[in-house]
Amino acid sequence: MTNIRILNEEEMQAAILLANRIFRDAEQVPMQSGFPYLYSTTYGHSFGTFEGDRLLGFNGLLPAVLRVGPAAINVFSLGSVCIDPEARGRGYASSMLDNVKDHVKNAGASLLLVTGTRSLYTRAACHLFGAVTRVLLDQSCAHSILASKESQQYHLRAMKPYEWLQLHKVARSRDVHYEQSVWDFAGLTKAEAYASCVKLKHQVLVAERNGKVTAFAVVAVPKGTLQSRRPPFAIEWAGDASAVASLFAFATINSDIATLEVPVNWHEHELLEVLHRVPSTSEQNLGTVYIANIEQFVEEIRPYWMQHDASVGAQLTIHLVTDDEYELSLPQLPTLRLRGQQLTSLLFTPAAQIKLTEEWAAALHKLLPIPLPSTSGLNYI
Repeated sequence: MTNIRILNEEEMQAAILLANRIFRDAEQVPMQSGFPYLYSTTYGHSFGTFEGDRLLGFNGLLPAVLRVGPAAINVFSLGSVCIDPEARGRGYASSMLDNVKDHVKNAGASLLLVTGTRSLYTRAACHLFGAVTRVLLDQSCAHSILASKESQQYHLRAMKPYEWLQLHKVARSRDVHYEQSVWDFAGLTKAEAYASCVKLKHQVLVAERNGKVTAFAVVAVPKGTLQSRRPPFAIEWAGDASAVASLFAFATINSDIATLEVPVNWHEHELLEVLHRVPSTSEQNLGTVYIANIEQFVEEIRPYWMQHDASVGAQLTIHLVTDDEYELSLPQLPTLRLRGQQLTSLLFTPAAQIKLTEEWAAALHKLLPIPLPSTSGLNYI
């Protein structure tokens, strides 16, 4: 008989062994090194599927708070999902996901961010969301950026070991970000979660102006003899847009990278403008999102809405009416009913292809879409 439950300390050790067997090879650091918070029962709420005392499956689950302007959004992130090869095809992954979704709502989160897009998730109301411009910064573009007048005003260099407080101050200045303490920021940078999965290493760079740190960038670059599974890419950044672009260019040239990929979120308008001449591709945010409690989410995001349109922001309500179907309500307007993917796109994706009446479109245009921080940054699960 199988049993699904939150792992205790001893059971987490079995989960680490399973995850290392599934996700790691001899060249990579163990999963618990790359994801120290996820594989700790102190922070995580991770689930396992057991047959007796034997662990057959693992769902890594970790809480976080997203800052969107004045709003604080309670979320969980789901990743490191794995099933013992001998136990696949028995529905354990779906059963664990059902338990995770119930737990997320009961634990007080409004959203579940899922590192996965396969049908296991999309069938279970986890929907694609957001928009990212993947900038492809090659050597020629990098040299052009560094030769610009804007770039010349910065001193670009590697971070010094004692500068965590300064970098954290810059990170905290972002309107949209994961809530991170100084310890979180330093620990996640050192852990190299996403980079460790693709055999790259973090490099932390800073831009100074008049002796003051004005920007930083964490980039994942090759190191030693490791053969990476993907091109180098930017992990996380903050600060003045021209300084950030200069740091990307500096990283490209300094590490002799053919192309540095920079996944810029749709709401980072200033950085997109600085990099608008660099070749790019468009895609959606990494993974999917499940709305665990829409009523709670509306109340959590309302301070952000009030900033942009106090009248509509105070009155808009959204309710779940049936499984993955929602109603939006505003005084003097007919009720708007949307399926889950439609609502998710309307909430989080710019230029979403959702047919709205002129009245609804006019009412919502200052409130939506809502920006969310990148799920491929330091808080990657």
